[in-house]
Amino acid sequence: MSTPGVRTEEYKLSGDTLVAKLQELVHEGNIRRIVIKNEEGRPLLEIPLTLGVVGAALLPVWAAIGAIATMAVNYTVVVEKVVGQGAGSTPESAQARVEGTMEQPAGTVPLAAVTRIDIPFPEAAGRHLWLAVGACKLRIISGVSGAWVTGTYDDPSGALPLQISQEAGTVKITQRQNISDMLRLFNRAPTLDLALGSAGPYSLTLETGASECYLDLGGLPVDRLTLRQGAGKVDITFSSPNPQEMSTLDVSSGASGIELRNLANANLASLKLEGGAASYRLDFAGTLRRDAQVQITTGVSSVDLLIPSATAAKVSSEATMGSVNAGDGFTRTQGGYWTRAAVEGQTPVINVRASVTLGSLQLRTM
Repeated sequence: MSTPGVRTEEYKLSGDTLVAKLQELVHEGNIRRIVIKNEEGRPLLEIPLTLGVVGAALLPVWAAIGAIATMAVNYTVVVEKVVGQGAGSTPESAQARVEGTMEQPAGTVPLAAVTRIDIPFPEAAGRHLWLAVGACKLRIISGVSGAWVTGTYDDPSGALPLQISQEAGTVKITQRQNISDMLRLFNRAPTLDLALGSAGPYSLTLETGASECYLDLGGLPVDRLTLRQGAGKVDITFSSPNPQEMSTLDVSSGASGIELRNLANANLASLKLEGGAASYRLDFAGTLRRDAQVQITTGVSSVDLLIPSATAAKVSSEATMGSVNAGDGFTRTQGGYWTRAAVEGQTPVINVRASVTLGSLQLRTM
């Protein structure tokens, strides 16, 4: 399904031109996502690019691309470009719920204003909360009010004012750029604190750049979770069970560290993880209520997979110029690594397929 305002382009490149072409594309400034595939069409590296991923933050990504460029002769590069006007203006209905933004004369230091957020649950079906932030400290927890989204946004620099738009059941929370104030970001990054409601199911999409994110989604009825992480750190936990069946948890990242905890409580049917130049820690603690299919595809990354000793899990792995290390809680069975509960035929089962290129996969029980 195509995304409005996004155009996909495909390039055939040789190994010796890969880095130079990608640098040229990134400098255009409207690139949203890059996927590098080998000659067989298998993704080797996926790079989400969002606001704030610039300069030194991309150095680990260029190192990973340089390493990949030596592995084969020809590559296919798929590029997603943002076209048109972007997110557009904020409707009056959404503006009315954002309080505290203060306009300052040009050239002055912004006052320390805090933007307050209060968004009720829309009556429309197919609710979707979409957060796209670059340089930011993001914190999300479960709310206690009847509202869908409440919280505050603190941007002392005034460089990245908050923007909220709403169309039917979709709410987008993004940052705009005040170019003249961008240097003030070095003093302190904005902080976005949100509490989400649980009155009905909804999808959640998080696109981040050079950000530090903490999300506790315990008890929230999230039916689909999408994470696109450029650079930075993400810590997501499900501290209590999801009352809603989650169809997919889709994660892609560049130069970042991602930790997903208590994944059994997510009540997910499938988890897809793609990325490069990153470290991942997947912890399946919690209560597993149904079978889960997990697909892991990484390059130049380390993946740490933790499974409770009483949970049935079956892991099949493929490592290209990488390593797979299984702890004592796993048994080599039918060409894969199974926990004792899986060997004994217990259900439900976590089925993992992992493909690791120039990296490591660590399997442990807890």
